[in-house]
Formats: sequence, structure tokens, C-alpha cells
Amino acid sequence: MLKNKLFWFVSYEGLRDVLGDAFAPTIPSDIALGNPVTSMVDACNAEGRAKVNPLSAQLARLPAGSCIPQPASSTFENLFPYNPTNSNLFDPPITSSGPLNNGIIKGDYIPGSHHHISGMYFMAQGKQIINTFTGQLEPQWLKRSYR
Repeated sequence: MLKNKLFWFVSYEGLRDVLGDAFAPTIPSDIALGNPVTSMVDACNAEGRAKVNPLSAQLARLPAGSCIPQPASSTFENLFPYNPTNSNLFDPPITSSGPLNNGIIKGDYIPGSHHHISGMYFMAQGKQIINTFTGQLEPQWLKRSYR
């Protein structure tokens, strides 16, 4: 007779998500627009290139004596996204989906007052899929798959 001696439990959890980036950051444009608030070139010209700190100029990819930012190259770091457009919105399609499946089976058997047999099996399976938009993340922050 198994009444009050055999107990079991089964559980499953499935998660389906699609995540996007709700925040659209603004970055200055790298072309002259006539507005020092939205244009790196106009801000540099308004201040005067000689007054720009050398480290700030290097981080903003400004060559010596110029207020025109350069795209990434072997001599300029790519610390800011290069934006040669008249828009200051930086909105790459950063989306990811991550299905996750978890399951557990647990059982207990009590054959007598001095014996207790217990067992459990747990399984988890997940996979992350991200949109690999060029410029989405710096190389050191990209997802790596380990197996």
C-alpha cells in the first residue's frame, strides 16, 4: 500500500521574452549644423579649437588644429559612436529574445518509520538570441557563447 508513503511533485516553467531598448540616447552630430548643442563641430568652433583640452580632443577624435571629428582609425579611438548625420539620436535596434525552460521532478518514498528515500531531477535549458547591429556594443561587451 502506497498511501501516505509515496509523494511526488512535478513542475515546469517556460519563459518567453523579447526585450528592446526603451531609451534612445542622444549623441552630438559630427557635421556642422549651426547649433553647438547638437553638433560636435559647432561646439568646438564656438569654443575655439585652441581652448579644447588635448585629452578631450583625443576622446572626441579631433585631429590637431581641426574641429571635424574623424571616424575610427588606427590613430583615433572609437570611444563615441561616429555620427556623420544631421540627427543626434542614436537608436540602434537593440533587441533580444531569450526562451528559457526549467523542469523539476521530485519524489519521496517512506517505506517505514526509520527509512526515507528521496530523489530529485532538475533540468534547465535556455538560449539567448541578440540582434547584432554593427556598433551596438563595444567588442569587450559582446556576448560570447561558452559550451
